[in-house]
Amino acid sequence: MNFGTIKNIHAKFLIDSYITESKKNGNKKNYKNFIKNITESSILRTQFIVYKNIENGYFPSEISAVEYLKENISLFNKFNKKDIIAENEKLIQKLIVSYNDTVNLKKTTDIHEALHNLITLEKKAETINQLHESFEVVKKWLTTPKTVVESTKKTNVDPKKFLDIVVGKYNEKYSTISEEEKKVIKTILSNDNVEKETLLKDMIKESIKLINHNLKEYGDNVEIKSKLLESKDVIYNLEFNDETFKEDILKIYGLKNSLS
Repeated sequence: MNFGTIKNIHAKFLIDSYITESKKNGNKKNYKNFIKNITESSILRTQFIVYKNIENGYFPSEISAVEYLKENISLFNKFNKKDIIAENEKLIQKLIVSYNDTVNLKKTTDIHEALHNLITLEKKAETINQLHESFEVVKKWLTTPKTVVESTKKTNVDPKKFLDIVVGKYNEKYSTISEEEKKVIKTILSNDNVEKETLLKDMIKESIKLINHNLKEYGDNVEIKSKLLESKDVIYNLEFNDETFKEDILKIYGLKNSLS
């Protein structure tokens, strides 16, 4: 399993916890822990940024795409391959424990698997073909416009069920859902891109304010300051993309709550 699959699974369980009729308080905590694990590891932070860069990247020029891909992969040159694999193995084990072996460890995407290969495989005779194939997969992804066909776009959530739960008659079972959480879920299920972009920008501003506040409070701690500055850089450069909105807004929501 690769990092991209791991983060997608966490995001899915977080969404499911808000729209299913069974209460799953642990999913929200699991996602916060996932974000915490990323912020505490330089390897995972780098993966988080690189996966985001590649997932959202598009270059009409093949030359530009190749250079961009090489630059992103080169960020891992300072890490040992075994350490990268070990950090991801830790995330996998925590994922399994968090969701009681209910995750599909084999479900992944070509782009995530190819990126995983480029990051973790040593360049040698036995892997050169696999590395080349993976490079071509990611290059094709970067040179392909990211379009969404509404008629074929699928969703794992049921808007009617969501409305019944968070807009309808609330009972004690759902009384603990905050107004902000309801707004996030409602916006995720919305088809209004203006509403989505507005929420994302608002959360970016709120998160940066929280980071600045924490910098003033913990600025003397070099380690904490470094992590806060790296988080600020990631948030500041986050731009709206309808295809990745659900994942992006959940990431920043989790980070925002961890800072509060």
